[in-house]
Amino acid sequence: MDRKMEALHQQLQKMRREKELQEDALYAIRQKQVRLESVGSELFHMEREKSNLVAQAHEVWQGNHGRSVAHAVEI
Repeated sequence: MDRKMEALHQQLQKMRREKELQEDALYAIRQKQVRLESVGSELFHMEREKSNLVAQAHEVWQGNHGRSVAHAVEI
């Protein structure tokens, strides 16, 4: 009976350790997911800003009838 109890006790301890390891791994995955979502959001905003800048540059170019505005800035 004692051997059986000891075997069960050891098995329970092993399962608890495995559970803790899996919970730690799950926590790490969730942390990475949060960082990934943050980076994705930042990337989206940067791409939108880039698109807006390209549109503004195009409008400036069109507004000057296709001539560069760099010359006017230097003078």
